[in-house]
Amino acid sequence: MGSGYAAALALLLTGCGIGLDASYADPAADTQTLTNCEAVTPYADLDELGAALASAPSIHGIVGADVATDVRLASDDLLVAFGDTLLDPQIARDSSVRNSLLAFSTDRTCLVLGPEGAAFVPDRPDGVGYWPTSLVEVAPTGAVALFLQRVRETSDGEFVNLGPSIAEIAINSDGLPQLIRVLDIGADEPSRQRIGWGAASWRGDDGLVYVYGTANPETELVFGWSLHLARVRPEQIFDATAWEFWTPRGWDARATDATALIPAEGGVSQTLSVFSREGRWYAVSKRDDYLGSDVVIWSAAEPTGPFVASEPVAQRPSDVDAGIVRYAVLAHPTLYPQDGTLVVSVSQNTTDPDALAIDPTLYRPEFFRVPLPTG
Repeated sequence: MGSGYAAALALLLTGCGIGLDASYADPAADTQTLTNCEAVTPYADLDELGAALASAPSIHGIVGADVATDVRLASDDLLVAFGDTLLDPQIARDSSVRNSLLAFSTDRTCLVLGPEGAAFVPDRPDGVGYWPTSLVEVAPTGAVALFLQRVRETSDGEFVNLGPSIAEIAINSDGLPQLIRVLDIGADEPSRQRIGWGAASWRGDDGLVYVYGTANPETELVFGWSLHLARVRPEQIFDATAWEFWTPRGWDARATDATALIPAEGGVSQTLSVFSREGRWYAVSKRDDYLGSDVVIWSAAEPTGPFVASEPVAQRPSDVDAGIVRYAVLAHPTLYPQDGTLVVSVSQNTTDPDALAIDPTLYRPEFFRVPLPTG
């Protein structure tokens, strides 16, 4: 991308509500993604999916992964994005990547990576990588917005979150996702207080895309995250000046005034799901993030709230003694739907790398069914 275009884009975005830095990363047009497609019948039900996750050496080329955020496309195909992914060494050059995609159709499943088996959304030249948070279809032709967190690994193996990003994905003539471009939202800033937009996203019945963000005040003993809201027309989702934010005054162009729909104290996790069904809106999360135990569903009549928390619908605590962490509870409203219920997943991992090397199933999401509040 030419420096003149980048400068013009930076000028356009200066002072806009969402506070974007013009930081596009355009994959080279002549590069090809690595795909591994298998002719398979989709898992018949939740039990069959669970059995595969618990025992199969790999799941369509993935040995282990977390997050598992998905979107059902207008074609009825299912696109699932994963965070840090352990790969079958027979498929990819790298044993692990920051993100990957699985594309499910009626007769095949395809693992989609970047060129030569790198991450689907490549690391920046400075080594900063991208973890997916949510997906939303923005055009009936299959254009998809993938929201991400950008992260830097420290010398002691910890990760610093530098802010959100958004990637544009097209569905090519073969029905497979293709990365078009990546936009970092805001300058790198290792602060949890800044709203991480795209922590959840959903296209409403009114045709608008509702983009939820989370923030933590970095206050002692406040482990949850507050929930905030923006909206935009789907065809304008990559135009920062078109976003509006829910504030105490109503919809406004100033992101800094975005109000908390759910407070941080006793709040949601950093990454969650929000969706609508039959006229109601639901926020699905593990309360108080990693350190919490309760899977809770907040519901509202409008995307703006007010959101009311249910009694816990499940318990998924981390097990400190066993070194098992459970996090990122996500909803899958189009997966094996049944009246009055919802399929959710929780990511899990072990703090013991030796245990993970012996049993990679320790690093796979668990899918289970919970009741959906009716009011």
